[in-house]
Amino acid sequence: MYDASFETIRLWAFIASATNVVSAIVSLVALILGILALRGSRPAVSGVAVGISAAHIFGTVTTTLFSLVVI
Repeated sequence: MYDASFETIRLWAFIASATNVVSAIVSLVALILGILALRGSRPAVSGVAVGISAAHIFGTVTTTLFSLVVI
């Protein structure tokens, strides 16, 4: 059976938090573009985009906080 050391767990937590930062940046860009698209001809589509990106930002922030607790 594989027994992961604490350092290995910390390394994977750091990698997870780094990828969460990239995901947060992409989600923020999607949120900004969705807000800008609200002025367009399809506000329902941009509303869905804003909702999805906001949910991703919330998920990214919570998982980053949990992984930073491990680090």
